[in-house]
Order: sequence, then structure tokens, then C-alpha cells
Amino acid sequence: AEGSGIGPAIRKPAGGAANHGYQMGRLTNQSGGCWYRRAQTGMLLLNALAWQQKFKPEKNKTRKRRATRKVHRRTRRTHRNLKRIHRIVQQHHFNSLNFIAAAAAAATADGTSRRRGGTAGLGGHERTGRRCKAGEGGRIEAGCQGLADRRNGNYHREQSLSINDDSLDAKELQLADLLNPLPKPKLQGALSNRCTRINQQSVGVKTFFANQLLGKFDRRYDPKAVTFENGVQVPKSLEALKPKGEKLTVFVVPHSHNDPNWLKSYDSYYHLQTRNVLNYALKYLTKWPEMRFIWTEAVFLSTWFSEATPDQRAAMKSLVKQGRLEITSGGWVSPDEASTHYFALINQMLDGHLWIKQNLGVAPETYWNVDPFGYSLLSPHLQSLAGIQNYVILRINEHIKDMLRRERALEFNWQTFWSSSGRGPDTQLLTSVLPFMLYQIKYSCGPNPSFCLYFDFRNIDGELSESLGTNVDPKNVNRLSDMLFQQLEAKSKFYRHNVLMMPLGDDFRWDREEEWNQQYNNYKKLMDYMNSQSSMNVEIKFGTMKDYFAELRAQLAKRPESERLPNFMGDFFTYTDKDEDYWSGYFTSRPGLKRCSREIESLLRAAEIFSTKAALHSADKQLYKQIYPRLDWARRNLSLFQHHDSITGTSTQEVIEEQYLAKVLPGAFNRSVEALAGALASLLGGSIDSPPVFADAFDGGWRKPPRLPGPIPKQLPGELLIVNSIGQSRYDCLTVVLRGPPASAATVRLLNRPSAADSLRLRCQVEPHFNGISGGISEFEFDLLVCLQMPPLSATRVGFSAGADNSEPTVRCPPARLAMNFPHSSSVWPKIDRLDETAGRSQLTLANSVLAINFTLAGGEPDFVSVQQLGGSDGGVAATGFGLELGYLGLAKSRRGAYIMGGGVEPGAPLSREGLQPDPVVYSVRGPVRSSILRQQNHYRNRVALYSTGLAAVDSAVRVTNLANLPSSESSDMTKPLDLELVMRANFSLANGRYFYTDANSAALVRRHRPIKAPFESGVYPVTGAVVLCGSARRRRVAVLTGQSHGAALLPDGRLDIVLHRRTSQDDSRGVGQAMERVYPARSDFLLHWSTQSAADSTDANNNDERLVGDFLTPAELALSRRLNHRPRAAEATLTGLRLTRPVVDLNEPLPLGGFFFRTFLLQFDGSH
Repeated sequence: AEGSGIGPAIRKPAGGAANHGYQMGRLTNQSGGCWYRRAQTGMLLLNALAWQQKFKPEKNKTRKRRATRKVHRRTRRTHRNLKRIHRIVQQHHFNSLNFIAAAAAAATADGTSRRRGGTAGLGGHERTGRRCKAGEGGRIEAGCQGLADRRNGNYHREQSLSINDDSLDAKELQLADLLNPLPKPKLQGALSNRCTRINQQSVGVKTFFANQLLGKFDRRYDPKAVTFENGVQVPKSLEALKPKGEKLTVFVVPHSHNDPNWLKSYDSYYHLQTRNVLNYALKYLTKWPEMRFIWTEAVFLSTWFSEATPDQRAAMKSLVKQGRLEITSGGWVSPDEASTHYFALINQMLDGHLWIKQNLGVAPETYWNVDPFGYSLLSPHLQSLAGIQNYVILRINEHIKDMLRRERALEFNWQTFWSSSGRGPDTQLLTSVLPFMLYQIKYSCGPNPSFCLYFDFRNIDGELSESLGTNVDPKNVNRLSDMLFQQLEAKSKFYRHNVLMMPLGDDFRWDREEEWNQQYNNYKKLMDYMNSQSSMNVEIKFGTMKDYFAELRAQLAKRPESERLPNFMGDFFTYTDKDEDYWSGYFTSRPGLKRCSREIESLLRAAEIFSTKAALHSADKQLYKQIYPRLDWARRNLSLFQHHDSITGTSTQEVIEEQYLAKVLPGAFNRSVEALAGALASLLGGSIDSPPVFADAFDGGWRKPPRLPGPIPKQLPGELLIVNSIGQSRYDCLTVVLRGPPASAATVRLLNRPSAADSLRLRCQVEPHFNGISGGISEFEFDLLVCLQMPPLSATRVGFSAGADNSEPTVRCPPARLAMNFPHSSSVWPKIDRLDETAGRSQLTLANSVLAINFTLAGGEPDFVSVQQLGGSDGGVAATGFGLELGYLGLAKSRRGAYIMGGGVEPGAPLSREGLQPDPVVYSVRGPVRSSILRQQNHYRNRVALYSTGLAAVDSAVRVTNLANLPSSESSDMTKPLDLELVMRANFSLANGRYFYTDANSAALVRRHRPIKAPFESGVYPVTGAVVLCGSARRRRVAVLTGQSHGAALLPDGRLDIVLHRRTSQDDSRGVGQAMERVYPARSDFLLHWSTQSAADSTDANNNDERLVGDFLTPAELALSRRLNHRPRAAEATLTGLRLTRPVVDLNEPLPLGGFFFRTFLLQFDGSH
């Protein structure tokens, strides 16, 4: 056939062999790189096949001669390219003949024609015009995937997402045997590091990649596409599937979803509804042996258990032991997976799992996670390590879910890219996606919610409900049973087996005694009738998730390999449910709360470590009993805040103010500080009753610099106790606010250090303290910046005073030099230069020994031009473009709220400055340790700083700090627009194509897809700790490390948008019922780090292979991230004694999980644990 490599001299044959012959002509698209993409590797073999099939040659002599010459040319070209393939294959330790034969078989058996546009075979890629996309089979490394042996029926495949999975007919099998007479090839090792980022698939199993699904959705994006709120239509390709004659097994799973601190407070929910749910569950599960129930939230269960009588506790344990009441998930709450750090995720898992094990004697097996708004790549990994065997999710992009429905792939084995490539334990998890929009009864029985409403039998007098259920009786049982069976049968079309789960519940359901009787009695009648009808061939009963997955695994074990569940790799962000509303707003909503969580996590981790150290070395063996209750209180309140309607900022205003800002977060913060201070007092030889006073105070996310309570002493020794809580030695800087007018120079020295050399590393400077965002220079306070070397897990005592001190060793702290773009006078800073006069030229520079940042003042606004890496191989001549600006996104879509980000924005459109003062105040603060540029607006203050410590690990990053305070509805300066999305836009001048990386809960990097046709807000992804951009030119890499959670998006021109703060004037109709009008000040910290990758580790930014999943931070980036998230802590020290010198634990693991070891170890002190 034309295009097959044989040319027009041979007519196209009939049947499936012709189609695969055409695919065979594109073999090299599956077998390797662009430079031999035109090689027709299978041509000679297909010539033999052509005679065998008795193809008729052309009769026209002229056309025949032309075709013959064309065949000869292609034959010579083929021989040349076969030699080249042979040579390359030999370099990678393959048996070349086996490789080529296997390639031919793969292309024949598994290739996908250009007409179907698929991706198959040996790293097969789709082509656009004449251009070969790099990465999609563009290197020989792609050959590490997709080797196949059709003769033996075994494959290593990277399949496309085509719905049709055609089987081979007799001619195709004959072709496969002809092409593959050789034994199965063996892969003799990975071809390159790049292959480790692509899953080595198990035999015969299809793998779905998140970016592949998103790419397909983006290419086919239609803004007028049908949403699935009103039901799902079964595709004809699935509707035509004939019943397999197997009995349909259905498990009706009663459940109640209880959110703590969402619309009402925790106590209100518990006393009004949740306690009733658990009481009635205990009563009716005991009464009805066939009834089942599942429960998820351990936090509510622990409160109920503490109030229960001994008989109630015993009955609860008995029901759990019998399996009639299943405790799912096991976490303290059902956490959010976009904004949470892995420390907090593991912390709440430990809280829940330990409580359940100690009080109920079981370990959860199924993770029921149906309400969080998207799912992280890290989630199946952590759950698998915690002993979870099954995973149930719901809220994923509805268009992706529709693709999975059509592929009958709603259940899959969820894998991580590091475990599938041998870089970690095998933690794949059997995952089931609920097939329809929500977990309500309305969306549970089948694809038509209008029918499912007839099977919600809750009918409470005076309660508004959309339920259509009526009591089942002999007159209607036949009709209702047929209706339910039709829905269940339609639902079963989306699965590869005959086991169904039908959730029966909703938010705070089963809280009324009437509902228990109504639901059970009516479903019992339906079950008895349907099970008695042989024509239905169905078995329907109450069950738990454990029952469902046990039956599912039993059925899958009997299925042939062709019906095995597929694999999935990636995550499920960003979520959309209907009307093209993307839930990317909550990645940033109420950023102050997100900042609080990160601060408490760092404090709690430090408190756990130092408390363990103190308990081990204290003569008072009861010390831990004094400290442990504070740690436990802090942990549980931090865990409570990780709930998917708490850290997300999607609770009501009343709950946020009365619960989180008044009780939960300040309580966790203060208890952590108390435990840390008490442990340090014991370690330093003092008393836990008189601990040092920490300079940190809870401030609702503002994260003001530590402030000492008393005035600075005029002579030494005023004392600071500086704590390093990470397990590595570090050189770092700490800013402390001191009272009193700044002296011309302060004095600092280390205490209890025998060597003067230690003091030589001590550096400091005095800076002005700025009041708030729009305030000026303080007349009563100043900032003392201290930089010093700290041993791992240590507490270092530093003395300071206001005047000069001639004792040795001391270090003088000179004041920084201050300049402004407006004339200003100050009694405490008499020398303030004008920026334009100081510079003497339009271009200004911040520089240290590693970096130089060049900027200009354009209309009073600093315009960053470039960043230059000094001392490199290029001699520091070349500079990379760099820009940084703040402003508001111009969103046109009216519906936005705490969950949903507004739409209608044109990607890359200029940021709006409406409502901002036209001429910002700009400060230049230059000192021997830190130099910075501050720009101050009425709604934010931005600081870009460089440190000059002499250590590349510190000086190689640019620190960016933003303080934002959007106007509230009560604010006097509230102006339009009422809906604000404050964005920091960074330009790194990287040609980074359509992909960038954001982190998964600060544990790993996930490759992200920038949409082209889909809306801008669909390409906003969660950032917990890092964003990484890679450029192909000179292998540049830029990491933006964050101190809290944000949303981030890549723009078409390569710029990066990070959303800093949000305010909305309306509700987004997703349950909270309020606009997000009252907002609070918030601080955000970033470290920008430039690096150059080696050739081996380089990530080609223009590589469009949608199967690449993720990466990791480099060691330098990881060290900077730890510095940012675990900053040194300062306390006013009045004690004398020993200084910690020995590290407590060696943190050599890929993830810094040291704090969790201490927590588990601490429990062993109590005899009851």
C-alpha cells in the first residue's frame, strides 16, 4: 500500500493485514529517533508477504518502472538505516537481530495507523506534518518500552487511548509469525536515566498517563461540551456489549460523610448530627444482622468513644471485629491533597491509625476518599506504606472521568513514577473511581440521576428534599426493582467485571432514626425481590468496602490477562465538575491560614525532636509526661486543620474566625512553642517551669519577624537562643526585631564557644524596621540580622548589646545604607539617599559573589532586567533575562469563589493595577550581609534580597518576600474591582514549551501540562513547596521554592504566574454559601535558584512525550527548601548551661522524616502504649 514502504507498485490488500502493513511502513516511528524516522524497516519482510498474499503488480509499464525505481531507492535507504539501527542498538547492549525482529512484531501487532492517530509499539509517537517530535520515540531510549513478541503473546506496551482494542485475525497472526521467527528478546538493562521516568509495564497491561489524558482533552476541548450534572449516556460501543451470562453482584454501602468545621463548628456538628449517626449505627447494626455501615473520620469517632459507656465501647469493638462496621481511611480527618505538606499528611495519618489500633484493635484496609477536590501523586504511596490495600476516589476532572468510563478503566492500579522505575518500594494501589458526579444517592445507582432519586427513601417531616422515594410495597416492588436493575446494569457497562458498589449516603446522613428504618426496610424488600428473580441474574445486598474489594479481587483472579485492570500514573489535578468551573481557586484561598499550618508543622517537628532528646537525657524521668500532653494537643489540632475544607480556606467566615483563628491554630502553635521551650530549658540545665521566652508569636499567617519582649541591653550580655531543628549543619540568617532606636552599630558575640574562629563566621547588620505594608520606617524598633554557623539539631547562645564592646570575640553590626525614590526624613535614620541620585545611572545592581540582579527604575517602579551567574565557565558574562511584577489577573467570568477561580482571562495578558497607587514607594537597603529592593504599594509590599555570606549554598538564591493585605468589604479603601486575584508574575527567559513541574506535597515533582485550548484556570496547579522550569538552551533550570501553598500556571511565552492572594464578592455555589469578602494579611516567601543541569540529567523542556510523569528536586534545591520551611527559631535566653553539640538522628533518607521516628519512640515511654 502507498506509504507502507512498498510504493504504489503493489495494490493495497484487503483485510486487517493491509492496515498493519501500512503501520509496518511507519515502524521507525515506533523504534527510535527522528534521524531515521523515514527508514522503512519492515519493507523487505512485507515484500515477501506481498507475494504470499498474491498481490497483483501494476500493469502500466511507465508507472511500473517509476514504482520499481522508487522501491530500489527506498531499499537502499532502508539498508543504510538498518545498519545505523544495528550500530546504535549494539551500543546499548541489545541483541540487534532480536531487537529488529521484535520491533517488526510490535509494529505489526500493536502499531496504530496514522488514520487513528495513536501511540503504540516501541515508544511510538504521533507526528505533526513532517516534523518528528523530540521525546516521542525521538531517541533510542524509547526502545526500552514497548518490546513485543506476538508469537508468544507477550507484550511490553505503551498503548494509545483509542477506544477500539481490535483483536488479531488469522492473517494478522500469520503476519506476526512470519515477521517474528526469533525467540523473545530480553532487555539487558536500562538504556538511560530517562527511561527510569517511564514505567516499565507489566505484561499485557495498558497504562494511562495523566498528561496523556489531559493532552487528549485539551486537543478536543469544546467549551460547549455536554456536562454530566444531569446524567451520563452509555456510549454505543459499551451499550453493544452483550451480557456475559455472569451474575451481577451489587454491594449497597451505607455511609455518612461528616465534615468537621465546615459550615458549622466541630462541636455543633458533633452534638447536633454526628453523635446521632454513631449512636443509631450502634443500635441498628446490632438489631439487623444484614445491615452494614462504613465510617471514616477518626476525630469524630474519638470524641464519641470518650463519651461512650463501657457497654457501648464493647459493642462498637464487636461490630468492627465482625466486619459489619468498617472503619475506612484511618486518618484523623479526610485531608486535602493539594495544599498539604507531607509532614502534616503523615501526622494526621499517625493520629488516626494509632487511635484506631489502640481503641478498636484494627487497621483500616480501604481508603474512602470521595470528597477532596483532586488527588495527589503522593497519596497512593503513603496509603500503601500505611497498610491500605484499596482506594476509592471521586472528584476528578469530569472529562477525564468520561474517558476512563469509555475505556472501562474506572478501576486501575495507581502507581508512582519512582516505585515503577525501581527507585522505591512497590506501592501501587488498587483504585476505584466512583463513576458519576458526586457521592450522593442521586448519583449512585446508575447513569440517570432522575431515576436514582426514587431510591433515596429518607422522608423526614418538614425537611426539604429532592428525593422521589416512596415506600416499597407488593404493588410497586416489581416496577421499582426493574428500574433499579436497569440502572445497575447500565452502570456495569463501565466496568470490566460484574461487581458493583452502590454508595448509600450523603453529608451527615443517617442522623435520624426514621431514616435508618426507611432505608433499611425499603432496600430489604427490593433486595429480596430482585434476588428471587432468576431473569435478573443479580445478587444485591448490604456490604462494606472490604466486602466489595474482596469480591472484586476474587473475580479478577478468574479473568484472562486481557481483562486485567490497567495502570495509571500521575495525579488528578485540576478538578472540574460542571460548567467548565475549575477548582483551582482553593489552591490559594486564605493564604494566611496555609502559612500558619506550615509554621506550626516546623515548630511541632522541632518540639518533637528536642522533647525526645530531653526525655532521654533528663534526670527527671517524668519529664515527658509534662511535655507529651502539649505535643499531643498540638498534633491533633494541626491534623484537624488538614481537613479538605479547612486548610483549603473553604469554611465559612464564622468557622474560620471562631474556630481556626481563635482556638485551633493558636492553640497548636502555642503548645508547640511551650513543648520546645520546656525541652530546651531541661537540656540547658534549667527548669521546665522557667523556660526561655520565644520571640515567635501566633499572628494568623502574617509571620512577622520574631520580636523580643524587652529593650535591647546597652551592654553585653543580652542573650538569644537560636535553634536549628534540621538534621544538617547549616549557615543561615535570622532577623529579630528589637525595641529602641538603632545605634550606629550593635555588638554580637557567641557565648560558650571556646574558639574565636567560630565568631569569625558570625556576621550581622542593623536595618530599619518597616511598619506594616503601607507604613513607613519605625521610630521605635529596628531589625537585627544575624548570620551564623549552626550544628545539626542544635541550640546556640548568642549575646548582643546596643553599644560597642571591646571584649573578644565580638562582631560589630553596622547599619545598612538606605535610599528611597521619594524625599524622606527620619530622626533615627538621618542619612537617606535618593535612589536616582545614588545610582547615578538608570541601571542598578544587587550583587554578591554568586549572583548579580540588574534592574532599572521605570517611572518609580523597579523593572528587573536580568540575573547573572558569576564565576561560571562563561566568566559571568552571559546573563539570563529575569522579570518580576505583581498585579491582578483580569478575570471576566462572573462565577468565582473560595473553590473556583474565575475564568475568561487571556493567558499572558498584562496584569491589572486597578486600585493600586500609581507610584509605589521604593527602598534600597544595602549592607554587608544583605542587600534588597523593597517596593511598597497600598495593598502589598514586595522585597527582593540577596545575601552576601561568602557561602555559595546561601548566596546562590534570591529571596522574595511578599506581604499582601487585600481590601475587605469593610475597608475604607475598597475600590473596584471587587474580585481580586493578586499574582506574582516571573519571567525567567526560558523556552520551556508546554510543560513545567510543580511538587506533590513537597515530596516529588510532577510534570504539568499547560493547556492550549482549555481555559487558563484549568492549567493552574497546586504548589506546596516548589515550581521548576527547565529550558532546552544551555540546559537551564530554575526552581521557585515556596514557604506555603499557592496555585501556579505557566503562560504561553514561558512566564510563570503564582497566585498570592484572593478576594471574591460572590459565592461559587459549591456549598459554603458565602463570598470570600473578609480577607486577612498574608506573607509569602520564595527562594529563586538558577542551575545548569548535566547532559545526563537534563530534562528537555520541549520534550512533548506525555508519558513523562515526574522528577525530584536536586540536592541544592532540597537544602534550600528545608532552609525556607524550617527557619531558625530565636528565644530570649536567661539560662546558663550546656549547649547541644550532638545531632539526635542522621537524616540520610530521601525525605526528611526524622520527626516521625521521635514521635513513635516517645510513645514507648508510657506503659499503657
